[in-house]
Amino acid sequence: MYNLKTKAYKGGRFFLACIGLFMVSSCVFRPNYTRPPVNVPEKWRLPVHEACGLANIYWWQQLGDPVLEALIIEALKNNYTLQAAMASVEAYYSQFRATNSQLFPQITGDGSALRQGLSAQSNLGLAQNLRLINSFSALLSCAYELDIWGRLGSASDVALAQYLGEIQARRTVILTLVSALANSYITLRQYDEQLQVAQQTLNSFQESLELMTDQWEQGESSELPITQASAERDTAASLVKQLEVNVAQQENLLCILLGRNPGNIRRGKILEELAQPPSIPAGLPSDVLEQRPDVMQAELNLIAAHANVGVAKANLFPRISLTGYYGNESFALNTLFKGAACAWQVGTTFSEQIFNGDSILLN
Repeated sequence: MYNLKTKAYKGGRFFLACIGLFMVSSCVFRPNYTRPPVNVPEKWRLPVHEACGLANIYWWQQLGDPVLEALIIEALKNNYTLQAAMASVEAYYSQFRATNSQLFPQITGDGSALRQGLSAQSNLGLAQNLRLINSFSALLSCAYELDIWGRLGSASDVALAQYLGEIQARRTVILTLVSALANSYITLRQYDEQLQVAQQTLNSFQESLELMTDQWEQGESSELPITQASAERDTAASLVKQLEVNVAQQENLLCILLGRNPGNIRRGKILEELAQPPSIPAGLPSDVLEQRPDVMQAELNLIAAHANVGVAKANLFPRISLTGYYGNESFALNTLFKGAACAWQVGTTFSEQIFNGDSILLN
C-alpha cells in the first residue's frame, strides 16, 4: 500500500541532507593571507601634512610648463603600451567575473522536439507496437556546486588578486610613461639650448673666418690664421649637425611615446623658466610605500599564489553538486503544457578523479 507519510518522511530527510550539505559549505582549504612583516620607518621626517602632500602630487605639474602637461595628456590618451595595459585590465576583469559566477547556481532553459524511429526488437517497440514516436520537452534546469572544500572561493580570490594586480601594472605603465616623456622633453629642451649655443659659435667662427680671409686678401696676414679659423668653423659645424641629429632623434622618441608618426614637437618654456619640484624625503612610512604600484602588484601576486594553494588542495577532493530540473515533457505537442505533463527531478552528484597521471598533485 502506498504510504504517503513514509514517502514524505524520506523526502524530508533528503531535503534536510541537502540543507546540511549547503550549511557545511565552508572554506576548509581556503587559506587566509597574512602580510609578511616589513621594516619601515615609524614616522615622517617632515611634518605629516607636508609629507603627505609630497607623496600625492602630480609632480610634472610642479614644473609649470603647459606644453609638457598637454603632451602628457596626449600620451595618456594615445600611447599604445598604455592602451594594451588597459585592454589587459579589461580582460582580467572579465576573467574574474567568469570565475566568480561559478559561486552561484547555474540555471539553464532547455527545450526539444524530437521524432525517433524505434527498433521493432526494442522493449518499447515490442510492448507498444510502435515504430515512430514524438517527444517534446520544455525544462528549466539548475546546478549548484557546493563549495565545501573552498575551491571556488579560492579560485575567485585568485582571479580578483590577478585583476587588482593588473590594475597596478597599468599604474606602473602610466608612471613609467609620464616619467619617460617628461625626461625626454627636458632632454629635448637641453639639446635645443646646446644647439642654439653651437649655432651662435658657428656663426662667430664663420665671421672670424671671413674677416681673416679679407685680411689675407689685402696682404695684412698670412694664410695660417685662415687655416686655423677654417678648422674651428668646420668643428663647430659638425657639432651643430650632431646636435640637430640629437634633436630629431629626441623628437622621434617623444612621438613614439605620444603614439604619433615622427614629426616636430611643440616647445614650451626654456629650462631656466621651469620650476624645481620639491624633493621627496627619504625614509617615508609604510603608507607611502604601499602606494607604489610595483609594490602593490607584487603583494597582489603573492595573494594570488597564496589563494591558488587552496585551489590545488581542494582539487584533491570530490566535487559535490545539487542538480535538478522542472518543466514539462510529453509525446504530443498539444499536451505539453497540461498538468499531467509536469516533470521534475532533484538530487546530488559528485565526481572524483581516479587516475590523472598525478597532474593534480604536480599542480
